[in-house]
Amino acid sequence: MKLGFSTLAAIDRPLRDLAAMLAQAGYDGVELRGKDRQHVDPAMSADERREVVRILADTGLQAAAVTSYTQLAQDSADPAAAGATLRAYIDLAHDLGAPMVRVFGGSIPEGEDRAAVERRMADLLLSVADDAGGAGVCLCLETHDSFTRASAVARVLALADHPAVAALWDVLNQFETGEPPLEALDALWPRIGYLHVKDGFTLPDGRHPLCLMGAGELPVAEIVAALKRRGYDGYLVVEWEKAWHPELADADVAAPQHILKLRQYLAP
Repeated sequence: MKLGFSTLAAIDRPLRDLAAMLAQAGYDGVELRGKDRQHVDPAMSADERREVVRILADTGLQAAAVTSYTQLAQDSADPAAAGATLRAYIDLAHDLGAPMVRVFGGSIPEGEDRAAVERRMADLLLSVADDAGGAGVCLCLETHDSFTRASAVARVLALADHPAVAALWDVLNQFETGEPPLEALDALWPRIGYLHVKDGFTLPDGRHPLCLMGAGELPVAEIVAALKRRGYDGYLVVEWEKAWHPELADADVAAPQHILKLRQYLAP
């Protein structure tokens, strides 16, 4: 398995500086936040895209994924516009050498039939899937929002049966639903594009704050072991949500700590 780290942990930090730190820590790749030019965006010029490629080449990192912020349940109501947005992210990922694009399912619009929305989402994904596959890119639907349960993502994947459509398994999001992790793995396997790995714990009010790897309640070691048994060889990307939770430790603390624990979990 390969280890990556998301730029969400340091959205205001120059990419070259962040990439150098991650390379020194031993990461294989970086997940690039594709919004508001933090650190990439479909509006980037060709020169700006080439500069990102140079930075990654200089530091020896791969572009593990580009994160879009599409909301398929809502966006699919306008398939032409949504398809154009997805194609823009596919082009960006291709230009940066990223094999994955994260997409959100978003929230089922109030009053709409869930099965009909899922069918519409699948049709949208299929409408761009050949373009994605031709660009060497896979669209990965995250366990998030109305699709936080792995079983919900699996239903959409069954409808969007294409090799360029897969799942992004965020283990904390899915854990919050109470769905057992190994059941989630069964639901998504073998169509897992990559994972977001993180740790957290449960507060009395039901919230699940992030914490450093190994300090919380998530059975990350068990999940990694199960992935090893199945031969998974993709990315485990640490999503340290410093952008949303400023009280968290800085990336310089979180990145080395997470990779140390993940290497322990990956050891024979």
